[in-house]
Amino acid sequence: MSYSIIIPLYNEARALKNLIPKLEKISSDLFEIILIDDGSDDGSWDIIKNNSFLISIKNNFNCGKGAAIVKGSLIASKDNIILIDSDLELDLNELPKLINVYEKNKDKVLIGIRWNLKLLNNLDIHCLGNYFLTTVFNFIFKKNYNDVLCCIRIINTNLFKTLNIKSKGFGIEVETLGKLIKNDIPLIEHKVSYKRRKRKDGKKIKFIHTFNILIRMLKVKYES
Repeated sequence: MSYSIIIPLYNEARALKNLIPKLEKISSDLFEIILIDDGSDDGSWDIIKNNSFLISIKNNFNCGKGAAIVKGSLIASKDNIILIDSDLELDLNELPKLINVYEKNKDKVLIGIRWNLKLLNNLDIHCLGNYFLTTVFNFIFKKNYNDVLCCIRIINTNLFKTLNIKSKGFGIEVETLGKLIKNDIPLIEHKVSYKRRKRKDGKKIKFIHTFNILIRMLKVKYES
């Protein structure tokens, strides 16, 4: 199998200095690596634009994570798509293991699990937000997933394109998952290593995004 790795980014100059060498190591004929600079103004584009092993796309203004991913998917040419963020919160060294699990579970979509929130003892505001949104999602869709907001997904390229993703922002994770459920597509969860960064390190998602994510999951559930 072959894979298109799609990575949206916005103002990630600091992270990119570490990310680019990691991506270069996994570059091969089996992988195409698509980076979408979503209107950065911190020099991110200057870091990625001259790397020949990357397919680099620049938006002139910030369109949102979902819009950036959809734009990347339109040029994806490999059999499958790997969605991952640029912030290095997830360990890229685990990609071979995740791909192996995906290939052993034919016709399933792989979604990552950063944690089992039910087993966490000390929940900060971010964990509480994830717990709340995951709980609401499971209630609405009558499922029992552990982490519906984990960014990493591995999915057949043609299947992803048929989902007709409409979310322009952080709601893309719940929209993708909700539409897969509605179409009876089997999924497999797999644990990934996770090191959360703080706001001062460039974390983008905020409390206000919770409402946008809730609205998106409700739209997916009840749209015809």
